[in-house]
Amino acid sequence: MIRSCSVIIAALISVFSLAFARAESGYPSHPIKLIVSQGPGSTVDLAARMLATKFEELFRYQIIVLNREGAAGEIAKKECAAASADGYTLCIIADGQAAVIPASYSAAKEPIPGADVSPIGFIGTHYFEFVVRKDLPDSFAGFVEYARKNPDTLVCGSANPSGILGMAILNGISGVKVREARYRQAEPLVHLDIRAGHIDCMFSTTVTALPHLKDGATRALGTLGPLKNPFLPDTLPLSEQGQDYAAFGKFGSWQALWGPPELPGETVAILNKNLNKILDRPEVADRLAQIGITVRRSSTPEQLRAATDSLFLTVKELLCAHSLQEPITLNGRSCKR
Repeated sequence: MIRSCSVIIAALISVFSLAFARAESGYPSHPIKLIVSQGPGSTVDLAARMLATKFEELFRYQIIVLNREGAAGEIAKKECAAASADGYTLCIIADGQAAVIPASYSAAKEPIPGADVSPIGFIGTHYFEFVVRKDLPDSFAGFVEYARKNPDTLVCGSANPSGILGMAILNGISGVKVREARYRQAEPLVHLDIRAGHIDCMFSTTVTALPHLKDGATRALGTLGPLKNPFLPDTLPLSEQGQDYAAFGKFGSWQALWGPPELPGETVAILNKNLNKILDRPEVADRLAQIGITVRRSSTPEQLRAATDSLFLTVKELLCAHSLQEPITLNGRSCKR
């Protein structure tokens, strides 16, 4: 009986605390829209829906997940950037939309997200690997040698900004010329085309690659970023497989929560505090791990802004060194191929 009373009292204290916090801040007072840049079932979508459920528990208001796929995430980001700065429209934006795409514009016409959306906090790190058909060489060095001997015959699919950047670096390796097929659809279709032999390779997120790797239809030759992929412990980062491949280790991948520009500091603080509270829960970390994401705990808006700025400059430098596209402008200077 005493135990039951204690539970009830604790629950009432929790409810009254939430009500007091809401009355004091005035936020939130009605449902919140959460925009995601990919379709249902994608890594971003699955993460968004799980976080929405947890935010609903804390805020006692519905979080409505809106899928705005297309244009490599730009549709979602622009809708978020155009929303009212009242905290009732938020978005999950990955590093690709945050820094890779803006850095790839020839004249950097679009500002980085620190200027056109408000940083709230990191959600987690997700991982990419270079995947090839099972009948191609079983090492990245072997693949590079094969590509050199067969220029313009291999085709890699790209379905996200990190994949596009990976292709630019791949084609910047001396003597390598691999054709790129840009997909408007999500990654699963690219994997199906590799399995069917229509294309040869791709830079893929782990969550979509794992089923095909496990049944042996494809193989991973290396991972992107500076860290080992915990979901593929036997696969080395590409940057550790030779000095010619160091550029693959200069960028990682992450997802983060953002809001419209000029979001009030008090609202950002409430969202950041509750986001970190959610990510501290073991069941949340476990669930995100199941879809290929390692949570990033206790982040601040300032850390997210700084990481985005740094990645923006890193990507521009990588594109200057490796891109086969048109020259881009870096720090006011024309960057030649």
